[in-house]
This record gives sequence, structure tokens and C-alpha cells, in this order.
Amino acid sequence: MQDQFVPNFAWHHPTRIVYGIGKLRDLPTEVGNLTGHGSSVFLVTGRSSLQARGILQSRQASPGKRDRADQPTPLSLLY
Repeated sequence: MQDQFVPNFAWHHPTRIVYGIGKLRDLPTEVGNLTGHGSSVFLVTGRSSLQARGILQSRQASPGKRDRADQPTPLSLLY
């Protein structure tokens, strides 16, 4: 009876955080190291920092699938 409420699952969630002054210039290399292996990249930035520097536009012009969340849905609405 109890296993009706607890689904079976496995979760493998490796995370790499690159942070600091000047690290934005390493973005193409960091993304290239991941995407060749079927990985996804979750990039978190300030509201307009990538747009102001023209980096967002250059990344959007590169090949590959991407999603952009300018107005994310509150987590409570996802369930």
C-alpha cells in the first residue's frame, strides 16, 4: 500500500558552477565542453547583463536548441 505513494526513481544531478570576474569570456569553452556529450546548460545571469554586453545575441546566433525564460513560471504552478 505504501509504494503507491512513493514512486521509484533515480536522480543523477552533477552540477558545475563557474563564477567570478572575467568568467563570462570562458562561456563558449565551458558550453563546448558540455554540449558535445548530450548535456544541457542552465545559464543564470542578471536580468540584462548578457543583453547589455551583446553576448546573448551572439549565443542565440550559434547553432543548437535553446530556451529562454525571461518571465519564469512560479514553481508552485508547475505541480
